[in-house]
Amino acid sequence: MKEIEILVISQSEWNVQNNTGNTYSNIFGNLKGYRFSNLYCNNAEPDNEVCNKYFKINEKEILLNLFGDKNKIGKSFNIVNHHKEKINNSKKKSFLKRNKNIVFYTIRELIWKIGNWKNNNLAKFIDETSPDIIFMTVHGSCFMHNILKYVKGKTNARVVLFFSDDYYSYNTNNKSPLYYINRFFLRKRIRESVKIADLFYGASDMLCVEYGELFNVKIKPLYKGCRFDEC
Repeated sequence: MKEIEILVISQSEWNVQNNTGNTYSNIFGNLKGYRFSNLYCNNAEPDNEVCNKYFKINEKEILLNLFGDKNKIGKSFNIVNHHKEKINNSKKKSFLKRNKNIVFYTIRELIWKIGNWKNNNLAKFIDETSPDIIFMTVHGSCFMHNILKYVKGKTNARVVLFFSDDYYSYNTNNKSPLYYINRFFLRKRIRESVKIADLFYGASDMLCVEYGELFNVKIKPLYKGCRFDEC
C-alpha cells in the first residue's frame, strides 16, 4: 500500500530540541503508513526520527538575491541518520527571527513580500515530494500563510491547519500603530488559509471551541498519534 505523503510547513526547523519540533514528533512519531517532508524558514539544522526530506529558506538568502539569481534561494536536502549529539542552532537563526521587536518583525515580512523565494528550487521540491496532505500550524507571520497558499496552488494536496495559539485576536494593551497594521494583514492571511483548508485541529478544547465559532468550522483537539484519514 502506498504511503501517504505529508508535507509539514513550519517556521522553525523540525528539531526535537525546540518546542515546534518536539510537538511535531509527538504528533507524528508513531504514525504508520505516512511519509514526511518538511519545508521550513531558517538556516538551522533539523533533528528528529520522523522526517528525512527537507527544504529550507532563510532571509539572508532572500536579501542577497533580491536583484540577483532567485534560484540561489532555498535548498533541498535529505538526512538519513539524524544527529545523536546536541545541536547548537542558536547562532544559525537569523537576527530578524531572534529579535521580537515589532519593527524587525515588519522588516522580516517585507523581505518575504518582495523576495524571490517562488523559484525553480522550491517548485522542484514540491513536485518531487508530491504531497497528499499539507500540514501547517497557524503561524503569527503573514509570509508563512503566503507559502501555504503557494504550495497548495502547486498541488492537489488537502490542507490540515493546526491552531496552537491565538494569533488572531488584537492585544488591546499594545499601543503601537505598527502592531495593529501587522495584525490586520495577519488576520486577513489567516482567513485565507482557513478558506483553503480541509481539516482543522486545535491544541486545546478552548481553542477548538473559540476558533470553531469564529471561522464557522469544526475543529478537533489534536492528540498524539492522530490520523488524517478524513482528508
